Amino acid sequence: MRLRLVFLVSLIGTIVGSGVPIAILIGVYGSLARAADPGITHRVTAGKLLSLIPVIIGIAGGYFVYRHTARWRKLQATLTASLILLLCFLATVAAVWL
Repeated sequence: MRLRLVFLVSLIGTIVGSGVPIAILIGVYGSLARAADPGITHRVTAGKLLSLIPVIIGIAGGYFVYRHTARWRKLQATLTASLILLLCFLATVAAVWL
């Protein structure tokens, strides 16, 4: 099993998958505190659309690992996509709390 590839792709996918939505929110609203204000309804739609970015990055990372391994392809691809989604979620929660 190519664990270095899985972890490297997961790390890069997490940086891109959580960094891009955070950068977009900061660019549009000025801060994550204003973007997380529940009183404004149009921001909920933006949050739902921005949550697609980590999913797309997770699928792309899983596909990349699937194509670049010889054995245990499905397991490694699933592990990579799951790690990307989990780490993106944790990074986004940490960014909002800070």
